[in-house]
Amino acid sequence: LPSPSPLHSDKRVLRMELSTVSLSPSEKDTFTSHSHFTLEMSGDWIERALLSHFGLLPTILDSGRIEEASHGFMSSILRLSLLWPFNRDDLPSTIVLKMPGVTMANEAMEATMEGMDEETKEQMDKVGDTSMNVMSQMMHDTEAKTYSLFTHCSAPFKMPICYHSSPYGSDHPVILMEDIKGAAINDVVDGFREMQLFSIVYEIAKMHVYSFETDEWRSIKFTKDPELLAGYSIMLSGFTAALTKKFPDHADDLNLLYKYCVSDPEWWIKYEKTFENPDVVSVLVHGDMWSPQFLWKDDQLLCIVDWQLVHTGSLTEDLLHILSLCIPVNMRERLTKPLLSYYYQKITEIMKEKGKEVPFTYEYLEKDYKETLPLTSCLALFALSMWSNSPVLRCGSSLDESRIAEEEKRVLSIISHCVQECKWE
Repeated sequence: LPSPSPLHSDKRVLRMELSTVSLSPSEKDTFTSHSHFTLEMSGDWIERALLSHFGLLPTILDSGRIEEASHGFMSSILRLSLLWPFNRDDLPSTIVLKMPGVTMANEAMEATMEGMDEETKEQMDKVGDTSMNVMSQMMHDTEAKTYSLFTHCSAPFKMPICYHSSPYGSDHPVILMEDIKGAAINDVVDGFREMQLFSIVYEIAKMHVYSFETDEWRSIKFTKDPELLAGYSIMLSGFTAALTKKFPDHADDLNLLYKYCVSDPEWWIKYEKTFENPDVVSVLVHGDMWSPQFLWKDDQLLCIVDWQLVHTGSLTEDLLHILSLCIPVNMRERLTKPLLSYYYQKITEIMKEKGKEVPFTYEYLEKDYKETLPLTSCLALFALSMWSNSPVLRCGSSLDESRIAEEEKRVLSIISHCVQECKWE
């Protein structure tokens, strides 16, 4: 691995217990989501929800927002300290509370629009707020449904224990979950170490084995709202034009991505419909795998969080999302084939232990990889447009521009790779 540099420094491995900001005295008894609406709930209600799960009534001692920059695009996250009437091994001293909120997403969207032409701005103004609010609701409900799959059993892969989840339309649309102690997350530009990537692939293999053992997860439908897709297409079109102007050497690749995907608001729907075909292998997809969704203790993967975009999708979607955004280009090019081979080896071993065969060949996996590249390119383009205008990449330091340049390099590279593999003309 390359030696550490300003962009790849352990200093940006963020300890989650250090990122909590205490609430003011006026906020101690009422928790508020800073978003397009105000959501308030009393500490008493939270204590009663925990009583329902544990059979004991706790007292909330303290609380604070988890304000690490990579969290909070579509939610507000709090850490609550608890006091229980007596000790028991299963009683947590702290928990995490998560509720819908779009403050950071709206700020990033507004900053992204600043670089667009007036016509694009006008189009985005018509759908921007509504789209983001709808997205927030859908993401919350998707995560609540995902956790509900494991209310009475442990997930066969690394995800937090959920103590309570309520849908958006309820009086208290929140998720109360396990607080993973001693965890750290990697900065997206610094990326993952090689050993960490193989650990992630192993968890993806376990997710897919679960996918083949039950159909319960298929009840989770992340339905794309037409207005949401229209806004997504407008934003990507504007950002593609801006990148083409900034990087004329990549104009051909960007124009081809626009031609085959970005220009069609219904492209995403058409792509997803392919998984309704029984001859197409589909699995449970996390949908948003990037650096802050993985909690680590050194190189040990403790947990995968933020299950807000779970859906039915391809075998390689989650892995490609990581490879396109969270590691340098040369590392992606070197490790893609070894990681795909390792994935197939692990899923074969786990299925064999269960007396079953893998329902696809390695050749099918390679085909799946190529067919997923257009989606990966669009998602990477969208991520870059948001991150470039948020604390994910802008830390207020002299390194900001070099951090953005590194992510631009990764995104342009995966788009070029997509164009070559798809043989677009």
